[in-house]
Amino acid sequence: MATMQDAIIFGFDSAWTDNPRAPGAICAIRFDTAGQSTLLEPRLVSFSDALAFIEAERQGYAFSLVALDQPTIVPNARGSRPVDKVAASLISYIGGGVQPANRGKATMFGEDAPVWKFLSALAARQDPRVAQTEEAGHFLIEVFPALALPALGPSFARRLGAPKYNPANRGKFRLEDWRAVSSAVAKTASSLDLAGLAQWADQMQALEKPGKADQDRLDAAICALIGLLWREAGQPSAMLGDLETGYMITPLSGATRHRLEQAALDKQVDFLAPLQQKTLGNWRRTRAPYRPAPLYKDYSRRRSPDAGISATCMNAGMAENNGQRWGKPVCPAERSGRPVMMRSERASVPPTFRRCRECNPPPEAGNT
Repeated sequence: MATMQDAIIFGFDSAWTDNPRAPGAICAIRFDTAGQSTLLEPRLVSFSDALAFIEAERQGYAFSLVALDQPTIVPNARGSRPVDKVAASLISYIGGGVQPANRGKATMFGEDAPVWKFLSALAARQDPRVAQTEEAGHFLIEVFPALALPALGPSFARRLGAPKYNPANRGKFRLEDWRAVSSAVAKTASSLDLAGLAQWADQMQALEKPGKADQDRLDAAICALIGLLWREAGQPSAMLGDLETGYMITPLSGATRHRLEQAALDKQVDFLAPLQQKTLGNWRRTRAPYRPAPLYKDYSRRRSPDAGISATCMNAGMAENNGQRWGKPVCPAERSGRPVMMRSERASVPPTFRRCRECNPPPEAGNT
């Protein structure tokens, strides 16, 4: 890390709610004007504690970046954000899960949720691309440690390779996974010349009985690494999503980039990543062209289930097979000249095709 100077990077695992019995964790990596790094070790905090820590420690630094493990843009009332679905394409492949973010979860994202009060008081600029290039300012990015781990540890990117390192889940927790995650953090820190963080991660790796608080602190360290990789380091990173519907910042590897980029293309979500991390002007932006979902499927040519020969459903209304009627239109879309789904008129043939959205009312029972 030769170019990181006069800056401080915070990693904050908020735990999403402000429960005193389940606090979050925060840490910071400081860089002086000579580029030397110092670790402020992860510690357990509430939202107010985290805010006080950030405000106190960022004083005197030209640049500060908060990497927060919690959705920071949640406009949807229910369901999940588009970026959550893209993240799930990788997380589900490796055997994990993504908790959907929506305003219906009052304690996490409702009007009075603690995260909004925290973000308002933090007053940090949320623009990931600008955060990469500005020499001064106070910035915020959303990160997701579970999405980053497959890029930091190759074994985590395999099918069902997600590490089970949460000690609170006693049924699935594996000590070898805890050590693997701690080792990945240590190796990444060493590659970035972060001696303090590498040493701390080695200590976490040596724990025989880690607890949930230890995992929260480890996740805070991962958050800080994600922020640092996005800001300065050579490992490629990407911004998934946008500033309107929600986004995530995550490092990439050869094993994760293709899956995430393809999922973003399929789900029409922005995938923004530099072709070369050091050349910030050379970006690759992938977004699928708009393809509206069809209101009906085109079954205008199909094989008759009984006769076994091709039959064509004509706009006039009837399809015939050797003079015998085997099906008839069930939708007004047919009469307007568009191909529609057909239902068999014979009782012996199951109704294998759904009615399209224009079928109202549905066909009589005798025609199903």
